[in-house]
Amino acid sequence: AFTFSPVHEARSTRGVPQGIPFDRPTRMLAAPVPIAVSLLAPDGPLVTLRIDNTYRAVRCCIGPERIAGEWWRGTSTQRDYFKVCADDGRWFWIFRTLSGHDTNDGAHWFLHGEWA
Repeated sequence: AFTFSPVHEARSTRGVPQGIPFDRPTRMLAAPVPIAVSLLAPDGPLVTLRIDNTYRAVRCCIGPERIAGEWWRGTSTQRDYFKVCADDGRWFWIFRTLSGHDTNDGAHWFLHGEWA
């Protein structure tokens, strides 16, 4: 289920769908900021974010993307990143850290960046 074709005839099939931000945010925070989230169910979809005492409904959420240090260096920080579109159209890059087990009971949530 493939065909060979010259490179100069190849079309890019890796475009960014309309409305979905590029891979990494255009504005990164100097340090991640703690936020609060509400979930529909444990380890379920995000419903709202609370950033700086402002509640925002989640319109769209992409993730998680797990980013961790090298396992061979011993214990490392492990983060699950999400691209979240709020009801005002802003896209946020947030992550959660899990304490010891893979449920949201011990999760801590942070804002790490935003798409301009």
